[in-house]
Amino acid sequence: CALPISPGKRGEIGMFSENGFLRCVGNEEIELSLAHSSGSTEVLRGYVTEGKDVFVASLDSTHIGNSSEEKQRTKRILEVSPKLGILTDTYLMSTAAVPSLTEHLKVAYTKKSR
Repeated sequence: CALPISPGKRGEIGMFSENGFLRCVGNEEIELSLAHSSGSTEVLRGYVTEGKDVFVASLDSTHIGNSSEEKQRTKRILEVSPKLGILTDTYLMSTAAVPSLTEHLKVAYTKKSR
């Protein structure tokens, strides 16, 4: 399935955007491939776990293509709550200057009724 992610209101240009695809790899693993507006690309892999009223996908970066020499590492945590119609995306990253994974961005998408 296609997973377009873009912050801000419709028609508004944000300082960051990404587009990508989420796919199943085998029976249990999932992969998220992204292209960022900064020109970098990223592939993350992980597993989905089921909790009470929520599904959680914890994804770690397996490949990051940067136009710069700086090394970075990322982690995404996707939480889907079907009953509430909410998808939460937490983006953590580390760089040479900040080596520990630090929350960088958190977004909650809410399903709207038609």
